[in-house]
Amino acid sequence: MNYKELVETCENEIRAGQMVRARRRLAHEVSLKDVPRDWALPVAHVARRTGLIGFAMKLLAPIVRPKKNLAKTATSKERAEYGVLLHRGGAALESLEILETVNLEEAPEALLYRVYCLFNQWDHLAAVPLLQDYLAREKNPYQAMVGELNLCSALVSARRFDEALDTLNRYSARAKEHKLMRLLGNSLELRAQVHLHRGDYSSARRDLQEASSVLSDGKVFDSILVRKWSLITEALEQRSLEPLEKLRLEALSAFAWETVREVDRFKLKIDFRQDAFNHLYFGTPYAMYRKLISEEFKVMPVVRDYTWGGSGNSILDLSTGRIEGSHAEASAMPRKRHLLISILAKDFYQGVRIGGIFSQLFPGEYFDIFSSPQRVRQQIYRTRLWYEENGIPFQIKERQGFYSLAIQNDFGIRVTAVDAQADGWRRDWNRLLNELKGESTFGAAFVSERLDVSRSGVKRLLLWALEQGLIVKEGKAANTTYRLSKGPRPAHARVA
Repeated sequence: MNYKELVETCENEIRAGQMVRARRRLAHEVSLKDVPRDWALPVAHVARRTGLIGFAMKLLAPIVRPKKNLAKTATSKERAEYGVLLHRGGAALESLEILETVNLEEAPEALLYRVYCLFNQWDHLAAVPLLQDYLAREKNPYQAMVGELNLCSALVSARRFDEALDTLNRYSARAKEHKLMRLLGNSLELRAQVHLHRGDYSSARRDLQEASSVLSDGKVFDSILVRKWSLITEALEQRSLEPLEKLRLEALSAFAWETVREVDRFKLKIDFRQDAFNHLYFGTPYAMYRKLISEEFKVMPVVRDYTWGGSGNSILDLSTGRIEGSHAEASAMPRKRHLLISILAKDFYQGVRIGGIFSQLFPGEYFDIFSSPQRVRQQIYRTRLWYEENGIPFQIKERQGFYSLAIQNDFGIRVTAVDAQADGWRRDWNRLLNELKGESTFGAAFVSERLDVSRSGVKRLLLWALEQGLIVKEGKAANTTYRLSKGPRPAHARVA
């Protein structure tokens, strides 16, 4: 097979927005076992961008996580690509663990991939300096334009509208000149958001109409974004919930879960109700999103917990794993079943990918595309057996690789706004503080010995502590130490 021709053809199709065509070409023409090492990265790169995540991971996993010694270790670019694949597969902490150790001189794209992780957490402000650093390093013109588009997105979401508009005006002109239609459509959709936030509905409609005309068949996700902002513009301009209800139905049928979340947010702008705000707040696992809506509506939940689903005779309390009411006689919920349900109940809108479930069910273990999915499916199967045997009226459903809970009848699940995995890190962090006995400086070996945690588990705990601003990293390689910080870091800052 001529892999050079294949990759170039797929690249051109992706840039033209013909994602479905490129995806079908890869799926039909490539045999994983026959791809030479030198072409594993280029093929994986285009495969990821068409949505073939598992396909791409199977190409790179034997290189980045080899079961036997290789003649040539993974390059920085291979590690960076594998890191972003882990992110797309849901294994966020392992993804960051890899991306934050990539040599940026050799693979500046690792900065862009770290930005994707921040975007998923709604931490757009923290993404801005990383994107600026990336643009200063990236030499490939097309990849630099991708990075600049993401910078525009971060500026819009961070409400730096003047800066965003100025950049988008120049950007859309360049994208049109070079006939990069997908980037042009995305930039117009972002510029429409700026006009919308400023109340300039006519300019927003004009940009969205142009974006719709340049985003042809094959760019389903991008088309949904344009449709989303068109209906939001209509709803806000007319002060009507009808366009948002229409958007919600369309988003549900397209499995566009984040759009469903945003529909509920914009409905509050037209008709604010405390119970609807509570549902959005408790049903969103991202701290920065909860901060955003709390500041936007100048309100906080008036309750400490929230019952998702019905509030009738049976309620599962996730903090204890016990069922109250008519199903109280159900057999004790095994620990892994309790943890799995807690993971799936963190987000009322979007399900969790296999990688995200695995990293929380088996903390400290690396995700293995060849075995980890089956281990997760075994836990899902056992959990399904448990709730069926006990007559618990909810189900675990899978849609396009995302797993979520479907609550039935009048059953309810009582949740708090605390992330289940982060809660585990907090418990380990408090244990570490006790072990330090007043000392402020320590190393990874100390943590591993005192907490009896694996090396990879220590890395993830320390990464979490860095992200929370609890510690400061000092030194490099074998001389790395960690020092307790004097207080939490501001939300916009991030350790490199």
